[in-house]
Amino acid sequence: MAVPVVLEEFINRFKGWISGASDLTELVGALSSLTVYTIVAFVVIGLSLLIFGRKLFAIFYAVLWTVIGSHVGYLWGQGMETLYTVELMILIGILLPLVAIKAREIFVFTMVLLGTGFFATYITQSLGAFQSLTILDPPFVLAGCLFGWLAVKFMDYVMIVSTSLVGAFLLMLAVSYFFRDITDLLTMLLVFLATSLFGIFLQMDIYLRNKKGHKKKKTVSKGAK
Repeated sequence: MAVPVVLEEFINRFKGWISGASDLTELVGALSSLTVYTIVAFVVIGLSLLIFGRKLFAIFYAVLWTVIGSHVGYLWGQGMETLYTVELMILIGILLPLVAIKAREIFVFTMVLLGTGFFATYITQSLGAFQSLTILDPPFVLAGCLFGWLAVKFMDYVMIVSTSLVGAFLLMLAVSYFFRDITDLLTMLLVFLATSLFGIFLQMDIYLRNKKGHKKKKTVSKGAK
């Protein structure tokens, strides 16, 4: 039962970290409860997403739903025998990412919808505006629906933007952890903005170059025929 216990402990710590912070400044301040190894993992994952985000999107997407599926299986299996709980974790942990990959448009729409509300809530509360709003309130839901529709419509570009934003967010948290004096909101937002723009432009340049290369190859192959 070691795997379910470790997973539950990780989920509980993450929930406690998130719920213990009412805004971005407090969220960064709560990093002191995390280990150095966790922050180093943030740096590695953040840099990977920032540079190779579009190529790694499918991997992180599948891993995310595998973790969610395993946790759901663990919750459903509570009260059962250990063997049945582990079987549920494995079963749902495999089935959920498979469904998420097959119905990617629906799952991406849902992720963008909730992600928009999450980021918008933290940013507005950090700025001291709209304190009473939650991710389920109409302004954030409408914005999430709009971004979700755009995400499905322009999937490749959204992969680039979303992975750059997540990577920049993780790197911003790491910078704030290692440089404790840099914890004011303006500096954090500037680090986040500069890092995310760097990732977006870098990935976009690589993507467009590859796209042009594929078009040239198709043109050459057609001419040869």
